[in-house]
Formats: sequence, C-alpha cells, structure tokens
Amino acid sequence: MNIQKNDLGQLISSISITLEPADYLKKYDQELQRLAAKAAVKGFRKGKTPVSVIKKMYGPSVFADMIDNLFNTALQEYLEKEKIRYIAQPMLSAEQERLALEPANSEKSYTITYEIGELPPYTIKGISAEDKYEYLLPLPGENYMEEELTYLARRLGKLEEVEDVIGEELIYVTASEMENGQVKEGGFSKDVILFFNSIEDQILKDLLMTKKLGDVFEIEVGKLENKDFSFIKKNLFGLPDEYDLKAEDIFQYKINKISRLKPAELTDELIKEQFQMESMDDLKKEVEKSFYQSQKPNADALLKKAVMDRVLDQTDMQVSEAFVRKWLANVEKLDNEKIEAELPKFVDELKWTYIKDEIARNFDIQVGEDDIRQVASNRIRSYEMNYGRIPQDTVNKIVKNWYSDRTELFKLSEEAKTNKIFDKLFTIIQKEEKKLPTAEYEALFLANEQKEA
Repeated sequence: MNIQKNDLGQLISSISITLEPADYLKKYDQELQRLAAKAAVKGFRKGKTPVSVIKKMYGPSVFADMIDNLFNTALQEYLEKEKIRYIAQPMLSAEQERLALEPANSEKSYTITYEIGELPPYTIKGISAEDKYEYLLPLPGENYMEEELTYLARRLGKLEEVEDVIGEELIYVTASEMENGQVKEGGFSKDVILFFNSIEDQILKDLLMTKKLGDVFEIEVGKLENKDFSFIKKNLFGLPDEYDLKAEDIFQYKINKISRLKPAELTDELIKEQFQMESMDDLKKEVEKSFYQSQKPNADALLKKAVMDRVLDQTDMQVSEAFVRKWLANVEKLDNEKIEAELPKFVDELKWTYIKDEIARNFDIQVGEDDIRQVASNRIRSYEMNYGRIPQDTVNKIVKNWYSDRTELFKLSEEAKTNKIFDKLFTIIQKEEKKLPTAEYEALFLANEQKEA
C-alpha cells in the first residue's frame, strides 16, 4: 500500500491511497470463503458451496465492498497515525475518476485521492478563570410583587356566597328548556355552574352583571361557555350526542347561588402557618427569590451565547473557507447562492463543534444514559407548555422512537454534552450579575433568539 500526501494550499491537502494486489487479494479470498461457509445455494448443501460458484455469483459486489472498506480504513488509520486534524469529512477529489474494478485481474492496482481541510493547532480562549461575563437578569416589573401577593392571597382565599355579580363569580343556575316563550312542561332541566371568567360572549357577561340571586334570564345555550358546542352539550349539560339540542336554542336560567372568592388576609399568623415564615418581609424575599430562579434558564441561555461568541471571536482557529465551499457543494449539494448565504454561520458552527469536543476531552466530560434521558424529559416538558400534559404512554412512545432513531439519539447526546460542558465552564469563568429593566431584557433575549434562528 502506498499513501502520498500533498499540500494544495489554503489548508487543503490531498491524500492518495494506492492498493496493490498484495493488499487485497488475500482479503478477497477470505471474504469469498467466509461467504461460502454460510451461503445456502440451490443444488449445494449449506456451507458446502464451492468458492468458485460464490465468486461467479457474488464476486464483483464482494470485491467492491471490500475495496471500499480497505480505502476507508487506510485513510482513517493514516490520519490517526500522522495526527492530522481535519474539518468536516474527507471527500473524494474532484479529479477522482470512477474506479473500474476487476476482481479477476490479480495484477491490478487501485488508487483513490481524497481532499481534506486541515485544522492547524489552536488554543481555546475565553474560558479561563480570568474571563469575566455579565450574568444578565431582568428586574421584576413595577407591579410584580403586588401581583404575586394578590395571587397568593387568592390562592389561600375561600369562596363565600354573595347576592350580586361583579365579574369573577361562580354562578349556580337551573337551566330549563323552553317552548313558545315558556319553560317547556316535562322538558329538559339541569343544574349547571357558569364560570364568569370562562364566558366569552359579551352579551351574556353584560347581562349577568345586572343580575342578582334569585333572578331569571334567557339566552342561547351556545353562549354559556367559551368552548365548542359539543363540549357544552356533553360536559355542561351531560346530554348524549343524539339529543336534539342546538347552539341557538334559548333556555331559561334561574340563579340559585352566587359564589365569589374572598382573598385571604396575609397576616403574619397566616404566613407562618402556610409558608413557615415569620413575616411579610420574609414572604416578599421568597417571592423575589422565586422570581430570579424562574429567570435562570433564560439568563443561562444568554450567558451560553455570550461565552460561545467570545470563544469563537478570540480563538484563532483557521479554517479553509475554500474547502468548506467545496464540501458544501459536493457533499451537501448546495448551490452557490445557498453556500454564500450559509457560509459564515456554517463555519462558526463547524468551529464550535471542534472547540466543544476539545473542551469535553480536556475536562473528561462523559455523557451517560441518565444525561440523555434528562434532555429527553426536558424536551417533552417543553412540548407540554404548548400542548398540555402528555399521557405517560405517549411519552414512552416518543422516547422509544427517539432512541431507535440514530439521528435523534445523536442530537439528544450532543445536547446533553453541551449542557455538561457549560455546567463545567460556569464554574470556571467569572460571572458578574447585572439586572436590567424588564423591557430592555426582553428585547435583548428576543434579539438573541432571532439570531439563533
């Protein structure tokens, strides 16, 4: 076997590998014999098919696969032995002609030339104990504390019966079917509860605001809830699908009870009983602490982006854009317009991939099963924010599909590795907490998300 490396300039090199008969003939015979030992060919007992028959039937395909594997193995072993670092993946030279494989010719040699984009040595900057980063957090809104305390007071409050409607009550009514402007004799009647805050129809809301305990009013059943009519029919009235009820049917409603939530008074005694704290000041401190804890994921995301940007900016990693262009065109099959549009972002992503992997090696960061499952769990929780709680059997199916898909499993693994890398870096760099007005912080975070997209 002969391997020649040539410098093509701009951090691009060619590697030509030549296989001589001595490199592949013995291996070829071994492959044929191995196949003959397990082949089931009509007319021969299993494992007793002559090698000559196997050679005639499968020789060309066996030979092609074997030559391909020999070239790939030789290339990887050479790169590792010579400690040659490269970007993306080696690709066939543009001048490489398609090999004419001739298994029957024992004197034939084969040559393949690859091109690689070399990666010179570099030192990662921006992640030392001397590196200082701002850890950005939003200040609570002007009314945040008041709103949170109001929420807690309502959460600890109790329902009390009242006489009128002011806009946030539970209204207990008897709904009665009507006919010719009167309650239908023997007609359908049902006690239902109207949640004022769930009503969307403004006519009904305005009507209820004029009513008090014992009053009667009439309105179409389809206006009772901000739901599909089938929900009203089935869940509010408990009627089967076949029951003849239409959204425009007018019912009479008698108000039997009105309940309104009375917020609790957050006295020191109640605070001590419910929160195991001594005073309102302690509760306010905990509310503020909870606020900043809730902001940690966004603050961490901004810090990660700041670290990555500085590392890419300060680390002198030379990458051949000429090779990257060729690689995107030949391997990814992108046209020139797409390449020019995507090149800066792709180069940065390429650089970050190698930097990230080197950081993982330097700190011996390993990704285990628990790490991957945690990422999968977090991803599912993010789905639930948009779609509501996902049943456990559905969760199990989703996770099973991810684990059976090599691409998805790789993505989960890479995300887990990235998380562990930043967890480590956050213990090394200096973080200086800085709090920004909410509007300024939200604008900054939105700009960061748009840049990521």
